[in-house]
Amino acid sequence: MKTPLNDEMVKQGHTLFRYRSFIPLLFILPGYLALRETPAIAAKIGLAAANLWALFSFFVSLSGLVIRAVTVGYSQAATSGRNTKKQLANSLNSTGIYSLVRNPLYLGNYLMLLGVSLSLMVWWFPLLVTLSYWLYMERIIATEERFLIEKFGDSYRRWALETPAFIPRLFGWQTPRNPFSMKKVLRREFYGFTALCLAFFVTKLTADVHFGKMEFGSWLCAAWPWSYTFFASLLLFAVLYALKKTTRLLR
Repeated sequence: MKTPLNDEMVKQGHTLFRYRSFIPLLFILPGYLALRETPAIAAKIGLAAANLWALFSFFVSLSGLVIRAVTVGYSQAATSGRNTKKQLANSLNSTGIYSLVRNPLYLGNYLMLLGVSLSLMVWWFPLLVTLSYWLYMERIIATEERFLIEKFGDSYRRWALETPAFIPRLFGWQTPRNPFSMKKVLRREFYGFTALCLAFFVTKLTADVHFGKMEFGSWLCAAWPWSYTFFASLLLFAVLYALKKTTRLLR
């Protein structure tokens, strides 16, 4: 049922939907402020514990990327896209991961952000990310659901009643209608993987070198897993971008 409050959320959601790719950039300044505390926390808990926590945080983010990959790989044409100008859905996704959660892409995005925020080891930053993400994503989801109700009617309502919006249920998996497409995943998700590796590389660099006063050359050697992962992601980005723009191998 439409209400003035719901209408206002949908109106705000239209604007946020267009710029949703840039909203995470708003976390850069508070993240920078949080990073000032990271070296002291790392020194307090010890190098081994700090490295284990960083690895755990990275796998939290990777789990989000995996959710996105599964979603995109099984998605139907003209759905689950990166469109920003208007809502787009030629068909209703309700099988595969969509049989467990209604917004798997946004769940994946949240886990990617959460992992990066956890890696700073500053208690208030993941809370800030979570609350901020919920505030703007709630409005985007309201906008998308209004569009889907108007387009698919009772079919959408029945599916939405059975399927949670954000926290996946652990049962009710339905086999996807489409076969998994690795080409689609490679074509669309290398941006996110590179951005993720960049985020971890930059946060580690800022914490250890800028705030921790570690010499850059020494840091590159000590933090070689993050350096290698980042530079490997750049190489992968260059290869897949070239294939996407100059060939049809990923189509």
